[in-house]
Amino acid sequence: GASRPSPEAVRQWLADALAPAVAALLQDAPPRLSDAEFEALADELTTQLEPDIPSLTDEAVSRAGIYADHP
Repeated sequence: GASRPSPEAVRQWLADALAPAVAALLQDAPPRLSDAEFEALADELTTQLEPDIPSLTDEAVSRAGIYADHP
């Protein structure tokens, strides 16, 4: 019968097969934001979405409020 490849050979084959795809994905990835850029973007999104997002009361997010309908 045919011999089975070693686990190391399978790992190497997978690494060789996936390397070009991973490289292409990394090349097309947008640049990482700095912490300050991320905070500014998050603040801008919050400002834009804030009027449309209803506020939850403290009771609504408390354990008792979450499980009020489940005895």
